[in-house]
Amino acid sequence: MASLSGAFSVSQADVPRLLKRIARFAVLPSEVRQAVAALPTESPSKDLLLSWTPQVDAAMSQLVVLQGPTTSFISRYSDGDLKALEFCSDQLHRYNPEQTLEESALATFSKKLSELRELLTDDLNFEAELRILLLRHVDAMERLIAEADLWGLLPVRRELATTLGQLLLSPQAVARAKDCSPKTWEKATAILATLAAAFSFGTAAIQAIEAASTQQPPAPIIVVETGSPGNSVPPVAASSSR
Repeated sequence: MASLSGAFSVSQADVPRLLKRIARFAVLPSEVRQAVAALPTESPSKDLLLSWTPQVDAAMSQLVVLQGPTTSFISRYSDGDLKALEFCSDQLHRYNPEQTLEESALATFSKKLSELRELLTDDLNFEAELRILLLRHVDAMERLIAEADLWGLLPVRRELATTLGQLLLSPQAVARAKDCSPKTWEKATAILATLAAAFSFGTAAIQAIEAASTQQPPAPIIVVETGSPGNSVPPVAASSSR
């Protein structure tokens, strides 16, 4: 580990983060292959688009085993390989453009995440299950935004979609939050609506979360035994709402 931190000029404390990032880099060639395979038939030759893969695969293998100086990784590919990779990237973006955000919009997104975190931690009466769920996703989105220059914004969009989906699947926790901390929940949904709008999700997701939390669950059925022990009198089903 000490040699690794020295080779990449990072502190010993940052080595776990470095290892995680190296692992993420190592799967990129495979992800690019999948994206190229999904291109329409009228796209440029897929063999041409992937002409860089042998050299970059070799470089990635050298990086993963973490042996030798960093120059042994860099020497595995040439400027021509990088140009081929750049061409491949350009074609992928032409056929499947990735959503981007202006710097100001991304800064607003980050600010709203901070506001949501502060809101959830300040209200001690806020529903505990929902606080844990939302803070976990806030942490994830903040981390993904910090790495957006490497991986783009698609991971952030996916994490936000997962957040909204889990809220939709937690109607009872949402209902408790609305009962215990109505003002906090109102502010939280306003922030979530702003985040959703940044990625063009619209208001349908927030409306669905609100609607699911207001639906009353069906009344449970209570089985009432009738008759004395030994008698074969069938039980009677009664609704608890009576």
